[in-house]
Amino acid sequence: RRTRRYPAPVNGHSLTGRLRRVSEALPMTSAYFKFVLEQLGTTRALREAILEGTGVDPANVTSLGEEITLGEQLRQNRNVNKFAPPGWALAIGARLGSATHGVVGFGAVSAPTLRDSLELLVRYGHVRDPSFGFRLRNVGRKVRIEIHERIDLLEEERVPEIESFLLSLQALLESIVGRKLEGTTVEVSARPAHADLYRRYFSGTVSFGAEVSALVVPESWLDHPSPFADPALHRVSVLSLEAMAERLKGRRYTAGLVEALMASGG
Repeated sequence: RRTRRYPAPVNGHSLTGRLRRVSEALPMTSAYFKFVLEQLGTTRALREAILEGTGVDPANVTSLGEEITLGEQLRQNRNVNKFAPPGWALAIGARLGSATHGVVGFGAVSAPTLRDSLELLVRYGHVRDPSFGFRLRNVGRKVRIEIHERIDLLEEERVPEIESFLLSLQALLESIVGRKLEGTTVEVSARPAHADLYRRYFSGTVSFGAEVSALVVPESWLDHPSPFADPALHRVSVLSLEAMAERLKGRRYTAGLVEALMASGG
């Protein structure tokens, strides 16, 4: 079975410069933003530090809606990097459950098989966080579940995002196959200063220096049936995700891209 791919916003390339600024206005879920604030904002001073420059008023966090912008999430990540211990995103990522991922999580676990779950991530994973997208690539008898950047990120933004995505993938696969992912490989593009902590959080072998970060699993696993398969829930989830994906291709975003391209002479 071939996996459909959802293309990056501009001719398959990541967004940079003015396009990066346009992309920061893209909507995304506020779930991760709220979760980080709840887990790490244990004092008033820490909450203010986490929210600095995001545009979110510390006094009105409870009124924050279901969505923020991508730029606000990336600013929060940069803020947390300044005071949290190295590897904070690993600790946060390990606590993320399917419910945290909303309709993407529900659609993935309710799919018939692991293959269907991963194909759903490929098509719709970006609707929760438009800075990245997923791809599947066969390498011999293995499958690489790759995490591709959709915009040009700073290293301090990329590392916590990649760590959270890889741990979320691990949790999804372990829930479906019903065991720890021993015998798998986690391939990470850059080696962070806290690389030694990875062994604490990932079940499989970890390597660094890959061109694209990925979780590598046996191809035979993809036909494993999901113990949480629910055709009705899966159908509803896909319809919701399709609507969300269409929204990201809407007129306002397209107009912003065209305007940025013209301004840059592209």
